[in-house]
Order: sequence, then structure tokens, then C-alpha cells
Amino acid sequence: MDPEPAKQGRSLYFFGKMLGTFAGAMLLTRFNPGKFLLSSAVLTLVLIVSLIFAPTAAVALSLMFAIGLAAANIFPLIFAGTVARYSGRNNEISGLMIMAVSGGAFVPPLAGWFTDVSGVSGGMMVLAACAAFLVFLAFYEFTKKNTR
Repeated sequence: MDPEPAKQGRSLYFFGKMLGTFAGAMLLTRFNPGKFLLSSAVLTLVLIVSLIFAPTAAVALSLMFAIGLAAANIFPLIFAGTVARYSGRNNEISGLMIMAVSGGAFVPPLAGWFTDVSGVSGGMMVLAACAAFLVFLAFYEFTKKNTR
């Protein structure tokens, strides 16, 4: 992909994320948060894998918008679920979640290294692995709640 159209991808991602946050606020009044988290994580994984194999720049940009839309509510759902589960420890949880966000800064250099070694698809595989981990966590938490 040429650098000029690729620059639009970031804006499209964050526009999708903004719309996804607003849509998620409305949808969460009607849907179970666990199911919503699981479906958001699965959709995000599917879209990231699709992005790896995008045949054209237009398809890639559309997928970047869709990834923002799908992934917009994952962090808020994890945060809200954790606070609800450990309600007496809100301050510690808030601090740990902030540390997780800043500590998650190891993924971009890892994705960059994979991109340098094996191309853009290799870097995207790192993101796909992160999304797969979120699917695993959401599925584990969802099935654990349903078996209690």
C-alpha cells in the first residue's frame, strides 16, 4: 500500500472506534456484557486476520474502520467487569489497568520487529495473536460465569 492512502487508516480506525464506543453504550443496555465482550473479541480477531489478506488498499482501509468499530468496547468491558467482580478494590484495579495499558507498550516494538523480519503480514500476526488471547480470555470468563 502506498504511504498516502495508508495515512488515512489511522483516522479511519479512530473514527470507527469513536462510533463503536457510542454504539456500544447503546447496545450494552440490551445485551449481556459477557456475550458482548466475546462477540467483540471474536469479530476483532476475524477482521484483523482479514486485514492480513486484504487484496486492495480500499478493502484494507474499510477493514481498519471495522476493526476500530469492533474493538472499541473491549477495554471498557474488561475494566467494568473487573471492577464489578472485585468491588472493594476499585483503586487497586484502576491502578493495575492503567499500568496494563502503559505496560502493553511491549506489543508495538514486537510487531515492529516482526514486520522488519517478515514483512507487514508478520507484524499483523502479532496483533492477531493479541486478539486471539482476548478471545480466549472472554470465552474463559463467559463459560466460567455460565457454569456457576
